[in-house]
Amino acid sequence: MVISLRAHDSDPIDPIDLIGSQSRSPTTGRPYVLTNMISSIDGAIAVDGLSGGLGSEADFKMFMALRSVADVIVAGAGTVRDEQYKPPAPGANARQQRLDRGQSERQALAVVTASGCLSPDLPLFSDPSYKPLVIAGSDADAEALAALDPVARIEQTAAASVEPHDVLAILGEAGHSVVLLEGGPKLNGSFIEADCVDEWNLTMSPHLVGGTSGRASRGVSAVLHRFELSHVLEHEDYVFMQWRRIAPD
Repeated sequence: MVISLRAHDSDPIDPIDLIGSQSRSPTTGRPYVLTNMISSIDGAIAVDGLSGGLGSEADFKMFMALRSVADVIVAGAGTVRDEQYKPPAPGANARQQRLDRGQSERQALAVVTASGCLSPDLPLFSDPSYKPLVIAGSDADAEALAALDPVARIEQTAAASVEPHDVLAILGEAGHSVVLLEGGPKLNGSFIEADCVDEWNLTMSPHLVGGTSGRASRGVSAVLHRFELSHVLEHEDYVFMQWRRIAPD
């Protein structure tokens, strides 16, 4: 079913309520995985290396709404560095909805890094009361992980590369059932290749960008996973689309 919604000043739509009312239940023996990405109408995901130049106030509200339903937010180390991630800070409405759903008041956040090379001085590690999870490969730099130990929880996979199924196994064992994947493109691509994406959320920004910016996913092998359109929301020429995975027969 497609719900086409156009937001007007006289008929505001709260993305927190829309996204929060949707069902997300793990059915494949792993956590449910949704994504959130933004692109220009010609497919660019960044302007001068950052996604913020494509966004709007409405896009930020959708970003926060999608974060509000996640047990844990997952991002690659490059995205965390480039976008200067901070600890999650859901608003009052989102916090209450999370508590009503039986979730923690605040999302967990996991950083995926094969090398472990993250500065403990990044804004993400600035809150002494909040420790992000760092999921590193087996060959990660021992000194780098030791420097992160006071400000983060550390998990290492059995392999040098950090594979999607290993990430989801770690998160599932921690009790997380809804995972929000925020990129970058290489991490998204690895989850797509592993058939570990259940819901794809894409904001289309009403801009042409050109340049050399990449697209929302990048991987080694091309695949073809069928999704169905769940909803479309438009506001001030920004289009918010959600697709959900069709399970193979």
